[in-house]
Amino acid sequence: MPGMSHRSRPMRRTSSSHAPPYHDLEVYSDDPADLSAMDWPAFQEAYRHVIAEAVSVLREDRFFAIVVGDVRAPGGLLRGLPEVTVNAMRAAGLGLYQEAIILDPHGSKQMMAPRVFDASRKLLRLHQTLLVAVKGDWRAAVARLNHSHEERGASHEP
Repeated sequence: MPGMSHRSRPMRRTSSSHAPPYHDLEVYSDDPADLSAMDWPAFQEAYRHVIAEAVSVLREDRFFAIVVGDVRAPGGLLRGLPEVTVNAMRAAGLGLYQEAIILDPHGSKQMMAPRVFDASRKLLRLHQTLLVAVKGDWRAAVARLNHSHEERGASHEP
């Protein structure tokens, strides 16, 4: 979320989904509390805190979803942001329930790819990862969602 700060205070939630800042890939401000303005160690600590705060207000038997992609360190190596995210979710008491790959639109990347590959032998990233975790019992979370879906009159039948 642009401008996400580790000082944010979320409200009590029945569900939670986020697309966090990708460390310093896009810097949103020079505010020291803005995750995008922090160095990597400070970012990781604040990022874990933000996830823990979000989980603390998430009700039991609920899902938590976050879209995340990896970022590179100044030397060009991947930092492992998806793994940092999974570890932070687990430390906050969530269980990893599902992951999915979200394909990004190719757009101009197909024209940039040969130049980037020739210069660095790096492939352009064309995806992000959707991580879905659960707080409590996943069966109860699914049943709650199914019940809510049925109450609105929706049906899975044609």
